[in-house]
Amino acid sequence: RTGGNFDAATGSAASVVFSSNLTQTISGDFTGSNKLNILEVDNVNGVSLSGNVFIDSELKLTSGAITTGSDTLTLGLSATVSPSSGTSSQNVNGELTKVLTSSSDFTYPIGDNGHLGTIELIDVAGFAGSGNWAAE
Repeated sequence: RTGGNFDAATGSAASVVFSSNLTQTISGDFTGSNKLNILEVDNVNGVSLSGNVFIDSELKLTSGAITTGSDTLTLGLSATVSPSSGTSSQNVNGELTKVLTSSSDFTYPIGDNGHLGTIELIDVAGFAGSGNWAAE
């Protein structure tokens, strides 16, 4: 299928799974009221963004990478990643933004062309409330 309407559903178990052996693309704006709860990539050839995506609960990198290009992939304050630090074939190729609060830790599963280069923030400080922290 190459077009149509999409309803991401609601609830803590609502998930979207990209599973294929062909490269797939997430097209459209999935932020604000359209944000995703759980996004799973199970595609050895990867998934590309063609629009901004916000994940509220979990990014599952089962198989394959997400390529962000010029778009934004943001993980909410309570969102996690599995595997937590990625692998050479399970990572985010491009910019990944994470909402963090003071004293938070986060490991960015950043990769490029089959190479993993994790970036780890430990005990971030110097601000009140929450902020968006990006790595590429």
